[in-house]
Amino acid sequence: MMKQKGNIPIFLIIIILAAGAAVYFFVKSNMPTFQNLYPSPAPSPTNIVALKTFQSRTMKFMIQVPDAFELKDNITDVDLKTPLGKITIVKNGTNFNNLRTYIADFDSKRKLEVNENKWETINDNEALSRLVHFIDSDVKQKSYYIYSNYNVFIISTTSESLYSDLNQIAQSFRYIP
Repeated sequence: MMKQKGNIPIFLIIIILAAGAAVYFFVKSNMPTFQNLYPSPAPSPTNIVALKTFQSRTMKFMIQVPDAFELKDNITDVDLKTPLGKITIVKNGTNFNNLRTYIADFDSKRKLEVNENKWETINDNEALSRLVHFIDSDVKQKSYYIYSNYNVFIISTTSESLYSDLNQIAQSFRYIP
């Protein structure tokens, strides 16, 4: 029997290819899907609402929105309208490296009365929900300020009847770089 020097037997190549294919399919089947990475918030058992996913083309974020809302993706903001009122999302670029400093600067430049402040984390982003009365314009507004990558996303409404929708939408917020 002759020995072949330097040649790998064909069955060894087949075994290596089969093992590689098995590893590929195992890894692919166990990789999290986009939906697993970004699950939708669970609706409250008493107020189950059909949701749709919205992704802004210009502002790099994604949210879950109740079906009843009509959405308009403008260049500088996103309007979410319903017969009960409107929720607006704006994006402000900032040089501040955290939300607390941004808010301190924001508040120092306005006449406002803060009725409620709640610091939290929304999907790994520093966030603040607050109820504010802007004294000069006599506007009362509930807002979420979400800091991500030197941007502050402000999700807000002046319609008290939309506060629970605002909370749900803000909690679903995902920054998409």
